[in-house]
Amino acid sequence: MSAEALAIALNHSRAKGTAKVVLLGIANHDGDGGAWPSIGTLARYANVDARTVQRAIDSLEKLGEVRRIIQGGGTHLTSDAHRPNLYRVTLRCPSDCDRTAQHRVGAVDRSPAPIASLADYGVRVTSVSPPDAGVAPGVTRMSPGRVTSVSPEPDLELTTHLPETNSRDRERANACTVGKRRGKPHRPTSTGYCLDCGARVDVSEEARA
Repeated sequence: MSAEALAIALNHSRAKGTAKVVLLGIANHDGDGGAWPSIGTLARYANVDARTVQRAIDSLEKLGEVRRIIQGGGTHLTSDAHRPNLYRVTLRCPSDCDRTAQHRVGAVDRSPAPIASLADYGVRVTSVSPPDAGVAPGVTRMSPGRVTSVSPEPDLELTTHLPETNSRDRERANACTVGKRRGKPHRPTSTGYCLDCGARVDVSEEARA
């Protein structure tokens, strides 16, 4: 007899009526090597005939609560011709059974433990909002009904103010700087250079001089 097999059959079997009584009869004979009660014994437990017991065993096999091994029972003294069928109770406790003598179902909380947060360790966490899609970095998205001021971008176009050359500097630039021609106007050649000092001469400026 297996008290554990009886308790599991009583509390967790899906069988009903005669099938459950037959299951309890098999569990009552269950041991380490299984059980091999005769059909007549099981019929006496359930107060039914042998054919009804056979149908009940078929039902238990379909439920997956019993496994039947033809002529697998008996001891080493039993001849092969007279070996009874062997029955193994395959019914087990469901995952939410508390595995006590009462076999309470749903009493055990098997949900994963909550993950500890950084706040549990005294760490202050500041949430950072992700950037808005389609908005370039550095640009403020404007909310409806509100005007957001935007700093003007610097003008990348630079205006260069060149000091005007006074007449004396202009005259000095147009004067020859070597030899006897020092201080005198350049004498440009057809190539645009001074014949005396070799300086580049603006022919138009020389013509105005």
